[in-house]
Amino acid sequence: MLNFKHLPFVQTSLIHRLLLENSSSKNKKEEFSKTFGEWIRICDGLCGVLTLSFDQGQSLDEVASLGYDEDGFFYSFLSRATGNLDKLNHSDFPLWFSSEEYDLSMPHSAGCLVAGIRGDSSLEGFFLVEFLEKPSDAMFTFWALAAQKISENSESNLSILKANSPVSKVRPDAVRKESIGEFLAEICGISDLPDWIAKGKSWIRILGAPGVGKKALGKWIHRTLSPEKGILVLGFLPEQISKLDKSLEEWVRMTNSGTILIEGAQKFTGVQQKFFFKILSEGLGDFRLIFTETSESEPTEIFRPFRELLLQKTISLPEISELSLFQKESLVYLILDELKESSGREDLRLSEESLQKILKMNVGNNLSGLRNLLEESILSSNGSEIGIQEKKERKDRILTIPDSEDLDLRRAVEAVERQKILLAHKLFGGNQIRMAKALGISRGSLQYKLKQLEIG
Repeated sequence: MLNFKHLPFVQTSLIHRLLLENSSSKNKKEEFSKTFGEWIRICDGLCGVLTLSFDQGQSLDEVASLGYDEDGFFYSFLSRATGNLDKLNHSDFPLWFSSEEYDLSMPHSAGCLVAGIRGDSSLEGFFLVEFLEKPSDAMFTFWALAAQKISENSESNLSILKANSPVSKVRPDAVRKESIGEFLAEICGISDLPDWIAKGKSWIRILGAPGVGKKALGKWIHRTLSPEKGILVLGFLPEQISKLDKSLEEWVRMTNSGTILIEGAQKFTGVQQKFFFKILSEGLGDFRLIFTETSESEPTEIFRPFRELLLQKTISLPEISELSLFQKESLVYLILDELKESSGREDLRLSEESLQKILKMNVGNNLSGLRNLLEESILSSNGSEIGIQEKKERKDRILTIPDSEDLDLRRAVEAVERQKILLAHKLFGGNQIRMAKALGISRGSLQYKLKQLEIG
């Protein structure tokens, strides 16, 4: 049990004014704003800031602060693009941001405690306090109770008083991962990389249906193990051993002995399989190889020793239909956050109704269909609510522009064209004459591209 007598202060007047059950949420916010500086001082905080929203969570305004100069201080990790504000909105406990990882205002701060003030459906504000050392569990719980009491959603579960440590409970719609790759690693059970992946330079085979994220998982493995190194993604290899050997040396040099990810290993010729069997058998030295294979395709040729080697270090990715409901919801929000950030539309929101609509849709068993649905919906949305577009029967196309290490020029050009045409379609209501003029192409060229890219 937590004993609040262990807290380094006894300020009953402040506590009573804030926590009285007959006080409205508005009054509690006003009382807290007026006394915020005093709360910081009695908790031995170094500085702090309180923000509140006056437009249903669209924007946050500073209403009280203590310890800053006239220019204030911008906490970059609380920008909407990072996803931390959403975490605050769905976390029972305050979050802790260490000074070892984030820039803070005070040079001697150990970190800062941040708690969200929640409304019915959006974040209504937050308060932040920097400390010389990380506060006790009792202090975290006390601030958690304060945040809960001044939130409009005051019927939250009070079980936080039983907590032994400040661990956040996050709903699926607040899940934030470093990338899609991290999410995939988690569902494959390799988020804590086993020795056969992490130990030394090695090779890995990633197996899965088309579009389930094999390349994304491979990139996450690279960033986790060799963030200071480069990575190349290749979909084509030379046929002759002499050219292959020379090319491999160049690829290793280009990546600074990093990672070479080769797509479609099931298409390797017998010569290529024998070449890589020799490389893998003798040891890779100071670089890493990642092979991806499509589970629905049989190998073109089989050099059994090479195939047996690949089987020893294989990661299999599931299809979307095999994921749990929690995982599917998390995946939707994860992809959505990436797309909102890349399109500069962090203001967009997805309602629970729209989420359920997505989950009931048949978007195929791969990430491409889901990503396309969400990106088209974002590009077509007006206002702050994402309108989900009806899924049409057509090929799954990757709309997102490939990373710089991908050499697929055709895909990159198609992605850019598709994005621009969808935007023009939205801006001009489908008027092809105005669309063509804005895009700088003829109407005939536009009609050809609309048919080719299956738009409209």
